[in-house]
This record gives sequence, structure tokens and C-alpha cells, in this order.
Amino acid sequence: MDESGLPTALGDLVACADDPDRRRLAAAGTTGLDPLVLRCGDDACTVRPGPVEASVDAGADPDAGCVVRFGDPAHVTAFLRELTSAPGAHVLGQVTYERGGYGEFDQWEPAVRALLHGRPVFDPTAVDRSRLGRVFTADDSDELVAAHFAEYGFAVVRGVYSPGEVDAFNRAIDALIADARPGTPHTWWTTRADGTDALCQYHYAGLASEVLGQLDADPRTLRFAALTDDGQVPCGDAGNGHFVVQKHADASVGLTDLPWHIDCGLGGHPINCPSLHVGVQLTASNPTVGAFSIVGGTHRSSVRRPPGAVPGDWPVVTVDTRPGDVTLHATHALHAAPHPTEPGPGRRTLYLGYKRPEARAWLGPLRSFDDYLFAPDGHVRFDTPVAGR
Repeated sequence: MDESGLPTALGDLVACADDPDRRRLAAAGTTGLDPLVLRCGDDACTVRPGPVEASVDAGADPDAGCVVRFGDPAHVTAFLRELTSAPGAHVLGQVTYERGGYGEFDQWEPAVRALLHGRPVFDPTAVDRSRLGRVFTADDSDELVAAHFAEYGFAVVRGVYSPGEVDAFNRAIDALIADARPGTPHTWWTTRADGTDALCQYHYAGLASEVLGQLDADPRTLRFAALTDDGQVPCGDAGNGHFVVQKHADASVGLTDLPWHIDCGLGGHPINCPSLHVGVQLTASNPTVGAFSIVGGTHRSSVRRPPGAVPGDWPVVTVDTRPGDVTLHATHALHAAPHPTEPGPGRRTLYLGYKRPEARAWLGPLRSFDDYLFAPDGHVRFDTPVAGR
């Protein structure tokens, strides 16, 4: 407990509001918002919009648009340390709403992150669109690709893998899918229109296939990981590892189509981020087959997530690739995997996961952060989280 009598994490939030730079940074995320009150037991903290202010408050601010009650001080700590997010706390049942609801809570989160962590709120008008859609070749310099990734959080590189290599990867994946059934560990399934099951993701595929596992040491993918300057290493045995995404035009049940999200969307940003996915394109990728889409420039910020589709004037790129191409994307960037727009086979992509060594060690073999979130008692377990951005 701090001197105010509040749980330490709430006291930290009040203390951060004493920093004028943090207050101004957070203000960008509060346009149109009413005050937020965070409560736990008899304690409460009110956060007000504008040049953000936070104060100890025994009762709820009468002007508050959202009053969030945490059921346990540990849940407050997890949220303010970003081990859970607003969506994560909501899904896990760690919060109830005395006023307003999840939508208002979620809209406040980017400002809270700016206040606590100094991470800016995403400003779509600040993104330079002139180079947004640039596509590279395998012969382009590391400096060019690295600069594009640093600015936008993604890059597309043509012709990295040969047709023969793509065929070998597809054969290996076909064999994995043929041996899999609903309930096979580390697989996600969907249901086709005719009621049959269809695999939509196969996690830790590099551990199940020698052909795919060899990509850990492939100099081409190691080159791409080095471009991020984050010290990332192959992470085939943790955080879902290297995984296959298989889209189906006649299936939309479950997690086969993913709306706009970040991979730490439920929590775990200090552990998971920065992380990189290198997408080896094993079929064509375009809207007809369920192309990957991303909002450029969101990878170093927090985004006020609008309900449904992102605004049409945001810097969205829908990836158009060929077999053998590679995509790179920061997992904290806002991205989506929409449904195919035409019948027929959907796209197939093998994503190679890269994390910092300390994050990989913290997660442990065959564990993702979501496994910790959904522990039986609903508590996030951690010792000392690594510092994320």
C-alpha cells in the first residue's frame, strides 16, 4: 500500500499524472471521453480527460462515464502493469461496471497506457502514406527493409522462397493436417458449411515437422529477424511457435477469421512485445482468399479501437502476395485476417515466431501468455516481467 492507502498500482497511476509530459501524451486519447473511475474495495481513482488528471477519490465522480470495479487488488495490479488489458480483464470476469460498460473502459485504455508507460496514442494523420504500400525484393538492402519496418511495423518481400521450397513446405503441412483431428494438441478448428470440421491453425508446426523446423536456422529468415533491431531469436517452442494459418471460404466459425486486433490484446505486452512474425506465403494472398491486413504505424503506439471496421481514412494495407513471398509484421501492430470474398481454397501462410530470448525463457516450452491468463483461478502469475515497449 502507498501513503494514500490505495493499492500500489493505483497509487502509481496517480503519481504518473504528476508528470506534465505524460499528461499531455495521454490527452490525445481522451477526446470525447467522460471521466473514468477505477475502484477496488473501498478505494477509487478518478482519471479525467484533457491534459489528463488522476486523483484519489473516495467516491465515484458524478461526471464519470465509466466506473470500473476490480474484484481483487491483484487484478488492478495486473491491469495497470499491462499483464491484462481492458478486453482481457473483461473476458476473464475480473471487472464489473457500476456505470458505463466495456466499450467505455476499452476506449480509455490508450490514454491510461500513455500515462503509465509513456506509449503514445496512435495518430493516423501522422503516418506518411507515400511509402506505405512499397513492396521489396529479396535483393533489396537490409537498410531499406529495416527502415520501412521501423516506420510502419510491417514489410513485404517478394520471391524469398523458390517454387520447389514452397511445394516442400505445403507437403509437410498437408501431412500434419492429415494426421490431426479436433482435440489434437495445439490445433484450432472451424466448421464448414456442410458441418464438417476443418483445421484453421496448427501451432508449433516446426516441432512437428523436420522440414518446417529447419527454417529456424534458415539464413533468410534470420536475416529478417535481425532487421527489427530488437534482439529477437526464433521461438518455435513457445508463444504458439511457428504456426500455420489455413483459411476456408466456406467456414467462419470460431477463430478462423480474426477481426482487428493486436496479439497482446488480452494482456502480456511487457512479456510478448516486441515480437515479430515472418509470414512465409504458401499460396497467393489477396482479398479473395482472405488476405492479411494491417494498419501501418500502429506498432509503437496504443490504438483507440473503434467498434467494427477501422475508419476508411486510416493507413490500411491489404497484403497482395504470391507463393514464396514473405511478410514481416510486428505483433503489436493492429492487424486482421478477414474472411475470403470468393469461394475456393483460402490462403495458407506459415508464420515463424520471433521473440527476445528473455521473453521466450519466461514463457517456457509450449506455453503462450494466454495460457497464463486463463489459469484455472483466473490470476496472472508472474515474477519479474521483462520490460516491453
